[in-house]
Amino acid sequence: MITGAELIVGGLTLLAVLVYPLRRWAFMSALAGAVAGILLAMLSLRWPLDRVVSVWGHPVLLNRPLEGLGYTLVVTGAERPVLTMLGLAALAAFAGIRLRSSGRSFVPIGLVILALWAGAVIVHPMMGTLTGLLAASCLSAFIVQAGRTAPTRAAFRQVWWPLAAFMLMLVAGWHVQEMALRPDDATYLRMATWLIGISLLVLLAPVPLHAPFVSLLAEAPPVVGAFLAVGGQVVVLHLIWDVFLQWPWLSEHMAVSRALTATGLITLLWGAMGALSAGRARRLWAYAALHDWGVFLVGFGLGAPLEWRMAAALFVGRALSLFLSAYGFTNLESHGIADDLEAVRGLMRRLPWTVLAILVGGLGLAGFPLTASFGLRWTLIQTLLRTRPVWGLLIVVGQLGVSLGYLRLLQSFWAPLPPSRRLIPRERLSSGLLLIVGVVLSGGLALIPQLLDGVVRMMIEIVVQISRPGM
Repeated sequence: MITGAELIVGGLTLLAVLVYPLRRWAFMSALAGAVAGILLAMLSLRWPLDRVVSVWGHPVLLNRPLEGLGYTLVVTGAERPVLTMLGLAALAAFAGIRLRSSGRSFVPIGLVILALWAGAVIVHPMMGTLTGLLAASCLSAFIVQAGRTAPTRAAFRQVWWPLAAFMLMLVAGWHVQEMALRPDDATYLRMATWLIGISLLVLLAPVPLHAPFVSLLAEAPPVVGAFLAVGGQVVVLHLIWDVFLQWPWLSEHMAVSRALTATGLITLLWGAMGALSAGRARRLWAYAALHDWGVFLVGFGLGAPLEWRMAAALFVGRALSLFLSAYGFTNLESHGIADDLEAVRGLMRRLPWTVLAILVGGLGLAGFPLTASFGLRWTLIQTLLRTRPVWGLLIVVGQLGVSLGYLRLLQSFWAPLPPSRRLIPRERLSSGLLLIVGVVLSGGLALIPQLLDGVVRMMIEIVVQISRPGM
């Protein structure tokens, strides 16, 4: 009988092997990757967990465990929202190849990374998750570099924090084992708490640990950057829940909410300052995403189920805004245009949908009106103004900083078109349609935020399960 782990992890890995010979045909490999993302999302949403289903004559039981080498891989209801989000991120990333190739190896290596992320989500014990994250970060260096002769700084930086967290958690695991053997010695408890807290903080990468994240979005191929940012952060958030589920005593000895909100406030303000001073459109996007990550950490740190739902909705809006901006920058690169403010002057007249995707995606990260995250961000600010007004005002100040940065970019886009730019070809119909769909979806979520309810309910299912009595 085929287990869920074999179907998901093994199927994605096998598809990566089959796609590798097709890497020269961008459309074929992108289509295979997009179909894999759709199947992963649909399997996570619709496939029955505890019922045997026949696939081409082979029985499949999704929640049957797969054991080996001291690890167990099993799909449960708690992992479904995470796997769904990973599948949708893969679909968005591989669909973006239609605008411009992100490197011949992106689809096969991206599928292997997706398999590692999926395995990291369903593996037990927790060290398997860290191992999967570390392996995925090592592979990500290849698709970040994408065969270019550009500096390798962004590629190698992706390995920093997963490697550091892996080593810290190894030492923390030893202290946890010693706690069981010497329950009267508080030294091991104190050291384990500190080491676990530092390792989780390193994986969340707030300021001042933000350099790999900013480099990823500013220097990697845009769609690759969005894919790695969204997928990696989803797995990290799942790991945090797994840690506190496995070691519930941590919440009694660690000020989790205070740490998340403090680092979140610092991160959102630093991101706003970086966006305000950015001289390139890609760096502006990177710092806007950093600001948005800080806002998410504040919402995530509030702790009550209502705020967790809010944080989950914020993350969905964040993912949409990241990919929409990535599509815009990818189409910009396909026309051979650099991202400095002088190079993009007047492009509103030649590439209107590309410019609109960049602006709407970036302003969505700032929670600007009529973008995907506006209603969610406004709800968070209202909640904070009632309980912690200073925090709410700091978020508003950060939003203004990012918005002013995008106002500078808009001025460059709207400036008179230089004579040398008048021969730039306009957007192709297929590219324009993809950008239009993204812009309309972002605006639709702004006007009808209830569209997110179903997705948010799936993402928050793990919180509900943890909160149930007896869990």
